Amino acid sequence: MENRRKAIIAVSVIGILIGIFCIIVSGIVFSENGGTYTKRFTYGGDAYTGIQNAAANTSNNVALLHNLVALVSGYAFLIVGLIMIWKSICKLVESNACSDKKTGNTSNYECNQESATKTQSQATVGSEERINMIERLRSQGLITEEEYQQAISKEQ
Repeated sequence: MENRRKAIIAVSVIGILIGIFCIIVSGIVFSENGGTYTKRFTYGGDAYTGIQNAAANTSNNVALLHNLVALVSGYAFLIVGLIMIWKSICKLVESNACSDKKTGNTSNYECNQESATKTQSQATVGSEERINMIERLRSQGLITEEEYQQAISKEQ
């Protein structure tokens, strides 16, 4: 049980560190400069004006696309980072609540349900094993018929 708790703590700490890293990356992405927008000019000749305006449109579209991708990916990194930190902290708190034997705190419903399920499955396996052991003791003559009946009634 102690190794499981240590593993949960290690995974939670790694999750928190990855969450912090994601938040830092989102800050870097948000602070990126997408370039400047190009102005449109007119010249005396039609060919130069058309070429310059087409280049200006392309430049502006690339800058706009960069800003859009930076905004979406920045928010994605921010949200993923916050969720990872939140889930890791919740896992740590849950781990501490489930392993708190000293205070006897039973307010965590999920922890109690998980423990009850484990206990029931262990009791079923243990009960079958105990019944087999009792039957072996009876067959070897080590317990009386009355002791056998009492032990079986307790197990069922």
